[in-house]
Amino acid sequence: MALAPTSTDGITPDYINPLLATATPSASVTGVRILDAKTYGE
Repeated sequence: MALAPTSTDGITPDYINPLLATATPSASVTGVRILDAKTYGE
C-alpha cells in the first residue's frame, strides 16, 4: 500500500481506489476534487 499523502496533490483516484476496495471491492473513484484544505494546527 502507498504511503499516506503529505498534501492534497497526493489524494488521487490511484490512492483512494485501493483503500476503498478493502471495504467495497466493486466501488471505484474516477476523479477527485478538493474543495478546501487545512494543515495541521490551523
